[in-house]
Amino acid sequence: MARILVAYATTQGHTRSLAERTSARLAEHGHDVTLWNTAEPPVSTQLPEAVLLMGALHAGKHQDSLARAARAGAPLWGGKPVALVSV
Repeated sequence: MARILVAYATTQGHTRSLAERTSARLAEHGHDVTLWNTAEPPVSTQLPEAVLLMGALHAGKHQDSLARAARAGAPLWGGKPVALVSV
């Protein structure tokens, strides 16, 4: 199955809860999932085959750490499936 990175940013913890449940569900389906809170240093140096970005909108924008992670990861994730879930 696929190596999937679930990267999230959370302000009040709700997005973390959704990211944890999503990661668990993907793992149940046989995927190798890495869960990463973008406010922390990256947890893995292994490139994912797919990326799921999750963050809440506050005052019309996502958290800064999620935006930084997306900009930094974009060159590495080019050509791979990437999805953004706004909570």
